[in-house]
Amino acid sequence: GASMDGWVSAWLSDFGAVNPRWIGRPHRYAWSLGFETSVQLGGAIPPGEVARFTRVLKHDLSTGSLQEADLRASSRFPAPWGPDVPESRFVCSDLVLVPEAPDAADAEEAASLLL
Repeated sequence: GASMDGWVSAWLSDFGAVNPRWIGRPHRYAWSLGFETSVQLGGAIPPGEVARFTRVLKHDLSTGSLQEADLRASSRFPAPWGPDVPESRFVCSDLVLVPEAPDAADAEEAASLLL
């Protein structure tokens, strides 16, 4: 990936979001959707198809760290919907952050992700 001010990232992602209560203010965290494995590895997308988002990414803008949540590998999805299911089963097309209660306004991570 490209480097900017010491940042190096190989993730292809889209639909970036921050906690709405932090828009216009300095913030530390951002979330985005990551593409399926074949796209991350440089694979071609067949004509007439679109790349699938199968991951939610949490970016720490202060440290440059990245946390990944794979939508296909979750203990909340028992067989046959576990980690062995092809990626086409669990995809996401948008990401929305909903802030928690107003008394949590100073906690940047105090939000729920809607996928």
